[in-house]
Amino acid sequence: MTFLALSPILLFIMLLFVVRWPLFKAAPIVFLYTTIVAITIWKSPLSELFSAVGKGGLLSLDIIFIILGAVVFLRFLEGTGQIVKMQENLKALSPDPRLQAVFLAWFFGSFIEGISGFGTPAVIVAPLLVGIGFSKLTAISIALLANSTAVTFGAVGTPVRIGFADLHANGLNILAAKLSILPGILVPVMILGFYVQFELNAPNRWRHFR
Repeated sequence: MTFLALSPILLFIMLLFVVRWPLFKAAPIVFLYTTIVAITIWKSPLSELFSAVGKGGLLSLDIIFIILGAVVFLRFLEGTGQIVKMQENLKALSPDPRLQAVFLAWFFGSFIEGISGFGTPAVIVAPLLVGIGFSKLTAISIALLANSTAVTFGAVGTPVRIGFADLHANGLNILAAKLSILPGILVPVMILGFYVQFELNAPNRWRHFR
């Protein structure tokens, strides 16, 4: 039964990454399979299925509007030339690429995560890192690494607002913040480690890392 419950997710992964179907083709197939399993195996009433589909549709609208806002924000930055100005100001703030990586990936990336989430920080931050001289592999790695701790409160708090909405857990946001203190210290250190390891051509990398 556990495998059967996981089968829709496994089917979705297989269609996307093994068969390499586009999302608009894989999603309806998985939806149809899940509906058939729910009716034939789990004996779910149609009223519950319609309710679940309706709730999922409303939640998806919430997510779509958040992502749309992030795309509009990115297009605004590009159209007004703010991305180029950000790169210039970042270089003026500090010529040290180690600090540039922390400022851009960690602080700015966390800000983007807070207002949009859903992977948009990596999409925005990685090209900025490439623009100031980082290699593509390092830029992508650092952007994805930085987009970690802030996801708890990402997308205007969607993980907490929606993920734990039915639990009515008081003080959950405070607990999440406390649990993020240690990762919040370690992730910037790891960003420095990535830069020193993959970008710095120096005989004593540990000294530069320290």
